[in-house]
Amino acid sequence: RINCTVSRLMSHGQNACFQLVIPNEHERLATTQLKEFIALNLEGRKELDAATNLPNHKTAKEFLSLLKNYISATNIKVVFAVIRVDRHQKSLARYGREACAQLLIHAANCCKTTFRAQDMVFALSDHTLGVMLFDISRESARVVFNRLRWKIRNHHIEFGGKSNFSITTCISFDMLGAESAEEVFERCELAIMGLDSNERNALIELNAV
Repeated sequence: RINCTVSRLMSHGQNACFQLVIPNEHERLATTQLKEFIALNLEGRKELDAATNLPNHKTAKEFLSLLKNYISATNIKVVFAVIRVDRHQKSLARYGREACAQLLIHAANCCKTTFRAQDMVFALSDHTLGVMLFDISRESARVVFNRLRWKIRNHHIEFGGKSNFSITTCISFDMLGAESAEEVFERCELAIMGLDSNERNALIELNAV
């Protein structure tokens, strides 16, 4: 038995037309298994960043280390990325640490409204986020991250006494694969740390063929 829906379409000539929608049971099961894996391995053991209330750097690294067996068992494609709020030192000197946390929260909120429900966002530092995107190809991730960069840049907010304040972000990303997830994590972090402080709105795709 399969739950499906039938809806009537515009008729063609004298023939009645209907649309039969059959859900993808494999996709539904895979999504359910992913949610169960995340709940089992994250809820109850995660530590939250005080400023953003997001799972912190330690939690992100520990969760990534648990993903390898899950990826091997399900063949799911997973992308990891590090997102940097640009010009952080200048903003920190001008507005202070507490105010700058709002910029990181703004970037995180843009992530959540761009990504799907099962994708994950972590606070890695006071100006960087970690992101895990599940069941996605390298090509699709590139599209998503480009969309995110422009969304953040074009979304003006009230900040520092201005009504149209905007920020940019630099993003490094790579696929999780045969190597350890910790190596991907560190490589993405190092790519962001190696950027010039004045670099803005860059997308760094690691290990692209």
